[in-house]
Amino acid sequence: MLIKTTAILASSLFATVAQADAVQDAARSVMVPVLMQTPLPGGGAMPAEMAAAISECVLQHGSTEEIATLAGAATTGPDVMTQLLIGQILQRPETTLCASNALGA
Repeated sequence: MLIKTTAILASSLFATVAQADAVQDAARSVMVPVLMQTPLPGGGAMPAEMAAAISECVLQHGSTEEIATLAGAATTGPDVMTQLLIGQILQRPETTLCASNALGA
């Protein structure tokens, strides 16, 4: 019985991890293009590599609810609220530090 219970728990954990990965992938698919539309100081758009690095910081420091909201935009399409949410998460000190470190600043 213990082995069966352990197998069920392991299977459930795997499904939960796979779902979390899918949500993060969906959120990432929204954030990178949105961030690439962000103008940089001095002009020009944000390169894809920079947007990807910053999106990882948003994923690390956004709440579960915030990441789920961003992931939902993969279905509905990003809007102004998506941009605002990304901006709010990026303004947090821990996210700013993460982004600064990711970009080598």
